[in-house]
Amino acid sequence: MSVSVTVMTFNLDEDQAAEDSSSSPNSREKRRDLCLSVITSYSPIILCTQQGVKSQLEYLQQGLPGYDQFGVSRKGFEDSTDEYCNIFYNKENV
Repeated sequence: MSVSVTVMTFNLDEDQAAEDSSSSPNSREKRRDLCLSVITSYSPIILCTQQGVKSQLEYLQQGLPGYDQFGVSRKGFEDSTDEYCNIFYNKENV
């Protein structure tokens, strides 16, 4: 029996205030829909994210209702203002 698992890694490029102005082509607001579109087009069973902050991870979770996630920030469980390297997984397949 063979099992196929698709894994994707995605750098969210943190949510920096300087890049978040609506005039910047790299603003989170301009990137977030594209990020979600790329992720859903591949439908990975496991999605590993880097440099995500809470607002980005919450947006992804809303757009990926069949997934759950886990992870911790670089500063631990007590600090929710830092970057995370969360792993999302498809609840039906894992």
